[in-house]
Amino acid sequence: MYRNKTALGFAFILCFLTFNISAQVKGTINYKLTKNDGVSSSTEINSIVYFSGNKSIEINLPKNLSNTIIADGDNSFVETKVLKNSKPIFVYKDFSKNELQLSDFIERNIYLIKDTLANFKWTITKEKKKILNYSCTRATTTFRGRQFEVWFTDAISVPNGPWKFCGLPGLIIVAKDLEGKYNYELTGINLKAVFDPKIISIPFSYSKDKAVSHGHFIAAYKKRVAQNAALSRASEQQNSSGGSSSFVVTLPPKMEKL
Repeated sequence: MYRNKTALGFAFILCFLTFNISAQVKGTINYKLTKNDGVSSSTEINSIVYFSGNKSIEINLPKNLSNTIIADGDNSFVETKVLKNSKPIFVYKDFSKNELQLSDFIERNIYLIKDTLANFKWTITKEKKKILNYSCTRATTTFRGRQFEVWFTDAISVPNGPWKFCGLPGLIIVAKDLEGKYNYELTGINLKAVFDPKIISIPFSYSKDKAVSHGHFIAAYKKRVAQNAALSRASEQQNSSGGSSSFVVTLPPKMEKL
């Protein structure tokens, strides 16, 4: 009994220290997502994560935005300027409230989605390797229908990463699903970045949007997939009866199957 209490006490102290260390860190992180979903051609999406205290926001960067690689001692980072977008695709995390909000789209419709940060059950392995001069540890998880592996470094005490990933004792450097469809890579980090902390909030362009649950969004996505499949079948039947050429409408899959 005493041993269990001691272990729980140690875990609490460790979490408390990690929480406070990360709360003191401020900066920007850049990631590149490479998508090979089997529907469209390989796509690359660059993003920037602003983080300060217990909050962060990741914003997708426009394709025509050029990045400048800058070396600063042992660190190299990407200097970027975020162009204002009417409704940017973003992921907002509030670790103090365990809350997550993000935007995603189904065809041309953009949704504001509310979720939780308490989603990942990580298995931290003993595997180590060096990535971008950081000593990294491999961790795995199964999340909403997909298996993922990530490599994180405790050299940067920021328990964060790209997209929804978080909750490890260090910054995620690489994250990918085991099917090879989604691959995130760190492309830069700047712990000396100067920015207005007000940027770490839900973008104003979403102020009139009503947030829906993750379950609601996935249900809407699956409904649209079914509707497109029905349209495709009807088109094929019309074509086989001597009508015009058939067409197939396929939506790209989401990282979350469930």
